[in-house]
Amino acid sequence: MLRHVVSFLALSVLTGCAADPAKDVAPAEVHDASSAPAAPAAVPADAKTLTFVAGSAIEMVGSKVTGSHDISLPVSQGTVKVAAGSVVATDVTFDMAALTSDHPKFEKHLKNDDFFATDKFPTSSFVASSVVARAGAEAGTPNVDVTGTLTIRDVSHDVTIPAQIAVSETGTQVTAEFSINRQNWGVSYPGKPDNLIRDDVVVRFDLTAQ
Repeated sequence: MLRHVVSFLALSVLTGCAADPAKDVAPAEVHDASSAPAAPAAVPADAKTLTFVAGSAIEMVGSKVTGSHDISLPVSQGTVKVAAGSVVATDVTFDMAALTSDHPKFEKHLKNDDFFATDKFPTSSFVASSVVARAGAEAGTPNVDVTGTLTIRDVSHDVTIPAQIAVSETGTQVTAEFSINRQNWGVSYPGKPDNLIRDDVVVRFDLTAQ
């Protein structure tokens, strides 16, 4: 009888756990002080500067044992510099106070001190220092590795992320999907004992510059 009870409890726990959306997403490479990337190369004088358009955003997916939430952060400002048909530099700032989520209660929680403390840290940013082409990249897959500084809650780390960049006469499209460990940026709220929040968060860039 006891064996059946234990089996039932184990099955209940397993079926109550939601899938981890970050499981199959490539993690950003976080550089420590000893492996920090070199200073960015000088931008050519003839580089063209494009500005991210309205609607450009960063999307995040945070998860816990019992489910996940979608988060959207609109771009407040940002530029892309293009030379000889390639992106050579980019920077983007996100408006944390304008953060939205799929649930009003959770959205309010995200903005307080447990998560992003948006009254103290109203913006987050990513400033690229290098964009390196991936040899032999297939269509629809990341074609560059972008290295730069990601800042959240005034905590900055140099990271390298896979991205797909398309440059045309009408503008530049930057898309990326990767995961980060929120603890590295001081977002350390654990959640409730029966609803623990996972450390890995999926981050997606969907940015258009013209």
